[in-house]
Amino acid sequence: MRAPVAVMTALATAVGVVVAGAGGGGASAADLLPAPTLSPLPTVSVPLPTESVPLPETSLTDPVDDTVEDVTGGGDGDGGGAGDSGSTAGGTTSSTTGSSDGGAAATGGDRRGSDSAEQRRERREREARPMVAGTAAARDLVDDEHSPELRAAGRAFLTADRAIAEIAHQRQVMDRLEEQAAETAQYYRALGYDVLAAQATADTVGDRYESVRGQMTTDARTAYVNGQPTTDDGSGADLVPLVASLNDRVARASLRVGDLTLLRDAARAEFETIAARHAAAKTRVEQADRALAALTAQRSNALAAVQAAKAGDLALHRARLAESGELGTQIRAASAALQRSGRTVDGTGVFAQPSAGGVTSPYGMRYHPILKYPKLHTGTDFAGGSSAVRAADDGRVLMTVVSAAYGNFTVVDHGVLDGRRVTTAYAHQAQFLVREGQAVRKGEQIGVIGSTGYSTGPHLHFEVREDGAVVNPVTWLSRG
Repeated sequence: MRAPVAVMTALATAVGVVVAGAGGGGASAADLLPAPTLSPLPTVSVPLPTESVPLPETSLTDPVDDTVEDVTGGGDGDGGGAGDSGSTAGGTTSSTTGSSDGGAAATGGDRRGSDSAEQRRERREREARPMVAGTAAARDLVDDEHSPELRAAGRAFLTADRAIAEIAHQRQVMDRLEEQAAETAQYYRALGYDVLAAQATADTVGDRYESVRGQMTTDARTAYVNGQPTTDDGSGADLVPLVASLNDRVARASLRVGDLTLLRDAARAEFETIAARHAAAKTRVEQADRALAALTAQRSNALAAVQAAKAGDLALHRARLAESGELGTQIRAASAALQRSGRTVDGTGVFAQPSAGGVTSPYGMRYHPILKYPKLHTGTDFAGGSSAVRAADDGRVLMTVVSAAYGNFTVVDHGVLDGRRVTTAYAHQAQFLVREGQAVRKGEQIGVIGSTGYSTGPHLHFEVREDGAVVNPVTWLSRG
């Protein structure tokens, strides 16, 4: 009797080993188990385009050396700096125009002529790469300091650029979903084999349990009828622990079948969820593809408009720099006169933000991502916020002027701070609320945010000047 028990126990153990080690060396699960009968999964094997999202060809001018000098570098260099900047920019305009006319600028023409067709193609692709709204490059396209024409063209460019980038993103999403669906389907099939193997183990152990239990019942009945044990070697006593062991193994085998079945069903549910998302992504891509040609044309047209607006934007920038230099000279003279009069109101040196709105454009150099030229932004721009313009610190109003570039422009003198005569300036205001010579306190409203001068929308252009020269306002605003 022990031999059959040993054989069955070994067989059950062998089946368990095969299930646990499926895919390893020796006999495979397919050799010992029937093929799984799983309900088919819906297919997501759809053909996807392999080519990259088409982008328009571009014929951008090469980057030119158009460095803008800091016209407010101090001393009498303000006016001279503006003139130098104009000369540099003027030379740039000539070079750019020559390039557009077919290579009158020898250096630019020679460089382009020496490029191979492959290099030119790579450069066009690099320059046409989507930049997507929200990036630093995108902000340069729609900066408030640009001319209205360039800003409008930049917005149109970014609208199409963002839509094209979204199509590329949806293609990537669809690709990832298809990969996830394939992996989940493979997992589902593997679990199906595991369920069948576990069920086979449970059935084998269950059959053995019923066989031994039946034998015990027969032996007990015979012994009762005959009044004596059926064997004399004590082997009948071995059946009791064997039945208990088999009963425990039947329970554990049944639990494993249940656990694997739950995992398999969860894998199917996950697959169906992924398949639904893939179908939705595929629909979005198909819809977007129908609009791709129009978007590409829109992007190309906007790109041409950006290039056409360059000359006007450069002229506007030169005028702003020239006026900034002149204002620097005037501010130094007015501050010196105020000091001689003894009417200076000294500030605290800890500046408050002059507007409730957030920063929309910081101080510093700009580098247009398409037109490839630098521009100096002489202050920090704040969004409209509550529309109130407030004094950054205690001081006295040095001047209120109407400027072509800066619109309604207020300058407040704060006395000598850290060894330098410090003033703050507030540009593009809709209305003055203070007059020249008036003392103001930090946080006091001195004007109303507007869009006067060279401005494409309501905002506050805020400047800090040390001895008449512009510096980064953050260095003073961060002291608080």
